[in-house]
Amino acid sequence: MGVVVRVAPRRAARGLGRGRLRDAWRLARARRAARDLFRDREPLVSVLIPTYNRGRLLTERALASVLRQTYPRFEVVIVGDACTDDTADRVAAVGDARVRFVNLPTRTRYPEDPWHRWLVVGTGPANHALALARGRWFAYLDDDDEFSADHIEVLLRACLDHRLEFAYGVTEMEFAPGVWHRVGAFPPAPGRICHAAVVYASHLRVFRYDPECWRRNEPNDWNLWRRMWAAGVRMGFVDHVVARHYLEGRYREPLTPPVANGARRSLAALVPRGLRRVVRRALGQAQGSATGPDGRPEWEYVPEGWRARDPGLTGWNVPSVVAAQYGKWPRFVALVQGAGPLGIYHEAATLSNTSAVAHHSVMTYGYVLGLAAGRRARVSILDWGGGLGHYYVFGRALRPDLALDYYVADVPLLCQAGQAVLSEVRFSADPAEYLARPYDLVMASGALHYAEDWKAMVAALARVSRPYLYVTRLPLVQRAPSFVVVQRPAAHGYATEYLGWFLNRDEFLTHMADLGTRLVREFLVDERPVTVGAPEQAAFWGFLFDCRGRAPSATP
Repeated sequence: MGVVVRVAPRRAARGLGRGRLRDAWRLARARRAARDLFRDREPLVSVLIPTYNRGRLLTERALASVLRQTYPRFEVVIVGDACTDDTADRVAAVGDARVRFVNLPTRTRYPEDPWHRWLVVGTGPANHALALARGRWFAYLDDDDEFSADHIEVLLRACLDHRLEFAYGVTEMEFAPGVWHRVGAFPPAPGRICHAAVVYASHLRVFRYDPECWRRNEPNDWNLWRRMWAAGVRMGFVDHVVARHYLEGRYREPLTPPVANGARRSLAALVPRGLRRVVRRALGQAQGSATGPDGRPEWEYVPEGWRARDPGLTGWNVPSVVAAQYGKWPRFVALVQGAGPLGIYHEAATLSNTSAVAHHSVMTYGYVLGLAAGRRARVSILDWGGGLGHYYVFGRALRPDLALDYYVADVPLLCQAGQAVLSEVRFSADPAEYLARPYDLVMASGALHYAEDWKAMVAALARVSRPYLYVTRLPLVQRAPSFVVVQRPAAHGYATEYLGWFLNRDEFLTHMADLGTRLVREFLVDERPVTVGAPEQAAFWGFLFDCRGRAPSATP
């Protein structure tokens, strides 16, 4: 069990925005009142549990795990969000004086949008619990999750021994029913920290849960931790499992249309721009192409173009994508690590290693990887839209002699799942983070055409390519102007739809030349989707560009 300690960098007051400056000022004042924080080696710890109508889960799982703690000095503050079930009776039946239950008289008001509501649900009772807590240290627990028996002992010891204000550990997370993996890494970021795996000092209650964080498209827990980190809270990570996070109530059941609709609007601002506009479009029946379960074609022309605010567009079921990719991950890894061919299309409904199209793509990647590495023993790579990090696994198989500093940019939930299976890879959903440094190789495989503003996106990727930019599985047409299609990848196991571009070849290559890049080589992918109603059928291609001559004006 190791502890990683790092302090958020100091910032000059003039360099902080108004919100961060206010948080930093509150933190400084709170610290002055908590100078003796580390003197007491057995302080009282308050476990905070907001709840709503989950009396059985609360008492049989969450509360039971707290009462099994190896650290004895704790209290449990349970605040109901105007519960109407038997929660009060079940808590009273536990009969432990360390447990308090307060039921708010009225339900907290949350946004009507189901997705926005999910981002902030529980903030009302959570803030009330903060006000009621008497401990010198706090630990948070959702009513459907559980602590390990040594949760408080391990994290509190890390705080006291290393003079931390905030410590978090590893969480066992359920990504699909019965499928568990470990999540936890440093520094804190979405997909690297879980709410149930945290202990922090009571003076940090000046950071309250923000019921308006849905306007930033942030979950309330990550919004809280991000603000603490930015203000300079001394944080540390303990490489030890301290909690279990269950699917209960979030993704165990299929998303309803209103939730999916909210997911489209909210996740759009969180994801890389190439996966930004994910949609479901109610188009008519069509003949002569692959169809989904509802009979609609897999690929269909959208004559209206990219209409982000079209009321007919609904959400991207990200959990279904994660579940599909996650369920196939063990077989994917086994196929890559075996001695057979690498004709593995990782998004296929049934994985095999005999796809000639996939073999073209993987072998081409091996060529590009070798060119980017040259004679060096290490190469840095940004895989934009890279999902769980499949191409990292390919890279390790193709060049086992090469050390890969590998970064994946994708949506938060995919980053979270990817971090669980590839702890050595860095995942990020924040463009300000993953576009802040140069890479030996930047790649976008089957991703660029999902960017509404693909020109700005490829310019941003070219800016950090030092020197190579590899764009592959890009659908191109020869004669027609660029146009928009809707894709329904039900065959992949994705219960979702999204818009994408079929780009005019000359327009794409002219734009790349205008950016100052040099075309090194084209690659034949030989994949041709049948698209209903399209002015021209597309074919997928790959391109490798040298960006050393990129014009400064190309920066978006």
